[in-house]
Amino acid sequence: MDRLPKNLESLLKGCSWEEITIGCSESNTFRVKGDNYHQFLKIQSINAKEKLLNEKERLEWLQGKLPVPKVLYYEQDDINEYLLISEIAGKDASVEIDKTTSVPDLMKQLALGLKMIHSIKIDQCPFDQTVQKKLEEARLRVEKGLVNEDDFDEERKGIPSDVLL
Repeated sequence: MDRLPKNLESLLKGCSWEEITIGCSESNTFRVKGDNYHQFLKIQSINAKEKLLNEKERLEWLQGKLPVPKVLYYEQDDINEYLLISEIAGKDASVEIDKTTSVPDLMKQLALGLKMIHSIKIDQCPFDQTVQKKLEEARLRVEKGLVNEDDFDEERKGIPSDVLL
């Protein structure tokens, strides 16, 4: 690792690191192994589309509502965001699907997980995810040149992102 904030470096002293390469997030994710615990560290550019600060805030709000990791550390510097979270019990469905686990059993577990998520009362949710808010975020991404127009579907291919908004 190039450079970590000093406070984070001291928290991870003596731990071993294993990079997690599955997934599509913009963060570099590592399983950090201590003597009697595992944690996960995410390191991500401050220019990433989704902010680790948002993930941190959502994990904190979900404490006691869902079995989610505890936020152990968050910091942002001029280059990156850093988020250290605890490990939680469970299995990685993306790994289990390749094992002898029966697909119907796996689907049942995923359905139960979704049922838990959808049972959360959102009337006190502090996060604005309205269409208007999402359009504002999209407009900012377009203005900052963060939209890759090569990723557009066939219907929108060739149309400049600012025109689509």
